Amino acid sequence: MTQHMINLCLLCLVLALTAGCKCASAPGLGPDTTTAPSPTPSATEPALSPVRGPAKDLIIQLDDLPQGFQTVTAEPNGSKGYTAFYVRPEALATQGAVEENLLAVAVDLTIHDSAAEAEEAFAAEGDLDQGSLAAAMGEASPDATVIDVTSYPLALEEASEAAAFRVLYEIGPLSVIDYRYRFVVSNAEANVVVTAPAQEGGQDPPGLAERAQALAERQVSRLVEARE
Repeated sequence: MTQHMINLCLLCLVLALTAGCKCASAPGLGPDTTTAPSPTPSATEPALSPVRGPAKDLIIQLDDLPQGFQTVTAEPNGSKGYTAFYVRPEALATQGAVEENLLAVAVDLTIHDSAAEAEEAFAAEGDLDQGSLAAAMGEASPDATVIDVTSYPLALEEASEAAAFRVLYEIGPLSVIDYRYRFVVSNAEANVVVTAPAQEGGQDPPGLAERAQALAERQVSRLVEARE
């Protein structure tokens, strides 16, 4: 694959990764400033220690990722959120390698005013299915074609809500696998997308699922450490 094609695929990938993340916006398009109405807290719900601190400091950082990643963009997303995109271009040049097969990580984090607000925002996103994702990706990048979307149970310690999806799609000549995680920790709502080139037949590179979940768990840990 030529360097020009690598650059083109990375550009398309960044655009495609914005699809399916409620708050994420493509570079240059500006943040989504839509805010959900504040929910009424339930008197029967136990009080949760709130996450404190700016989303910029609590989101997964470059130091949390394997060697070789670089920041594409990291920017505020409205008044409460922050979005970061990281890529590792070498993964495109060494498809099929067992080690360091991660290509990209996209993270969107919003620190809501309350746990109830975060729960409501999570519920408002709804489910991720092949039709809705295909439509969203088509708007973000005409080169993206969704092949399969599979949801599976996910348990993240300290997360009150969690959902996980495996997505197989193509961007031009490149077959790509995403592991997409959505979860709520106290008053924080996060989306984490971990991407790698697919192997022959749309199969995962070795260890991809484990590496992806470890990054989701790292984001949870950063939020738990910031609770009062």
